[in-house]
Amino acid sequence: MWGGMGMILFWLLLVGLFIVVVTSLLNSSRDVKRDVEQDPILILEARFARGEIDEREFEQRRAVLIASKQR
Repeated sequence: MWGGMGMILFWLLLVGLFIVVVTSLLNSSRDVKRDVEQDPILILEARFARGEIDEREFEQRRAVLIASKQR
């Protein structure tokens, strides 16, 4: 009887550990994405990389962002 209960407890703990690990990994990837989305220079670099803005506009906006950070 205790052998069966021990096996059930083992599998419940294993599944619970799996859920905790997966949830932790998903939350950490969201935090990284949130940080990237909130940094204006990283957003600007991404827009430039996608071709949404040209080099002149990229440099102008980057200069403004850097100047505003230094204040």
